[in-house]
Amino acid sequence: MANYSIRDLENITGIKAHTIRIWEKRYNLFEPTRTETNLRRYTEADLRKLLNINILNNSGYKISELAICSTAELNERVSKLDSKLNYHNQTIDFLTAAMIDLDLDRIEMLLYNAEYKIGFEQTYKEILYPFLAKIGILWQTGVIEPFREHFASNIIRRKIIGAIENSRFKPRHNAPTAVLFLPEHELHELGLLYYEYLLKREGFKTIYLGQIVPFINLVELAKLTRFDLMICSLTMPFPKSTPETYIEALLKDLPGKKILVTGMAAQQVSLSAENLHIFKNPDALIELLNALY
Repeated sequence: MANYSIRDLENITGIKAHTIRIWEKRYNLFEPTRTETNLRRYTEADLRKLLNINILNNSGYKISELAICSTAELNERVSKLDSKLNYHNQTIDFLTAAMIDLDLDRIEMLLYNAEYKIGFEQTYKEILYPFLAKIGILWQTGVIEPFREHFASNIIRRKIIGAIENSRFKPRHNAPTAVLFLPEHELHELGLLYYEYLLKREGFKTIYLGQIVPFINLVELAKLTRFDLMICSLTMPFPKSTPETYIEALLKDLPGKKILVTGMAAQQVSLSAENLHIFKNPDALIELLNALY
């Protein structure tokens, strides 16, 4: 079944549509079907083949050599590269191909190898963070189906939770307590989970609430227990209000709490308040925590 346009292939692999057309014409790489308006349509097998070709081409193989390889030969060559992973873009390419194939074992193997070589934190910052950004864009633009994004995200979610559970970090003396949450319409919590890992590493106590937290619950929590700061991510558009309105409500109804906000929607906020701090990424969060505490 032909599912992908040439622009979809470009977005997933990073290979320009113009280059794909040249390879197709010069090396007879694909035989796409055509729509009634003469637009190319490619199959999932075509996509897998192009992902493998991209990985091998970036590893030094010539396209003229790869074009004459069978699918089995391409798969074999890619598998032999696994032990030679030495740069992060290649690992992200492998993860993308494994996500398309719904290959759990391969994704876990890639993550295990990366963590063994560069550690969990560098794996997240240099491989998982850009990979998640890539698949998020592919999902939002409809290039990949939601189930593929959920498949990859949940593997990574388990990886981060495992790192938190196995870390054995201990709170420092008189440690501040942080509440981590997502608003009612937010579902994507992988970044928030990693922030909890970082907070624990820095000696903070945490109260992790996760996704879809009603605003009233935050107010009730403040009445029931003591905490010092709140961390949330604002990524998706607010269905009935704006990020500014939401943050203003946090500042008003939770006085005295430091509010640390991240996410794409948060970067557009122009509010200014003594207890409000907007940050862009994990490194910026650590710098902010060091400055505040």
